[in-house]
Amino acid sequence: MMKTGEPHASVVENQRTPSRRSDVESSEESFIKLKAHAKINLSLRVFTRDLCGYHPIETLMAPVTLADELQITHLQQAARSTILLHSNDSSLPSGEENLCVKAARIFQKKTNIHQPISIHLFKRIPQGAGLGGGSSNAAALLRGMNMLFGEPLLANELHHLAVNLGADVPFFLQQQPAWCRGYGELLEKAGGVPSWNLLLIKPPFPIETAWAYRKWDQKIWTPSQPVTLEKITLFNDLEAPVFEKYPLLAIVKEWLAQQAELQTAWMSGSGSTMVVLLEQNLSLREITILKKRIFQNFGSSFWIKKVKIIVEEED
Repeated sequence: MMKTGEPHASVVENQRTPSRRSDVESSEESFIKLKAHAKINLSLRVFTRDLCGYHPIETLMAPVTLADELQITHLQQAARSTILLHSNDSSLPSGEENLCVKAARIFQKKTNIHQPISIHLFKRIPQGAGLGGGSSNAAALLRGMNMLFGEPLLANELHHLAVNLGADVPFFLQQQPAWCRGYGELLEKAGGVPSWNLLLIKPPFPIETAWAYRKWDQKIWTPSQPVTLEKITLFNDLEAPVFEKYPLLAIVKEWLAQQAELQTAWMSGSGSTMVVLLEQNLSLREITILKKRIFQNFGSSFWIKKVKIIVEEED
């Protein structure tokens, strides 16, 4: 599947996949630990749905310091092809419908490596938040299984598997800001993204991605006003349809615009998380006071997390 128009170069090459040492802990015996970072959309342009029912997009995404953790263990005494998933989040499905399990299955099929594994997933990234938690978990699972079993797949082969799992999954194979085009499969490294300090603010409800795109299809929407800071233009085409259904998000954005501690705010992905670009010289005390005001105005059921943009892969 390709977006019409001029093709964009992909950063995926026919080479072994490097891993961030700070994000991977391995054992010569039988397990590997990885972090699966959340992402934010700095910009998101949505194009008309094609004949196959998919929306081409153009988005600038960046990983942030918030991360889930995975441990993948090679089980020495279990039936062939066994995949066991355990998580601290009891609301996650643990069967074949789970994206991590799907990733493990397609890895086994591609490599013909059917060694039994267990996956321990420690969730910190909220679900239905527009932060890519499930996609990041799937990408980390692919990377981890590839390392655990001797790197049988090259980077372009992992990329192909990721494309079949979901639009955001290819982005998470590389852990740095990137332009994602087409259906998310066309990646281009994005230079010049600042390592901004941010607040992520999520109300006590998720938003389903598929619903947000169906809502966008209903009519021509007036897009939110873009804001350009440090040569990065911040906007999200999905804000208008999502805000119509969930007016609380529009109220939160308007309230945030009046706060002196931040520069601007926008929605990440299909929501429901709002991204707050803080004034970069704020003290921890000032950030704590801002968080308290958010809770006072919108309730303690809101989830708030201070994060930083990751601008390049670490050695």
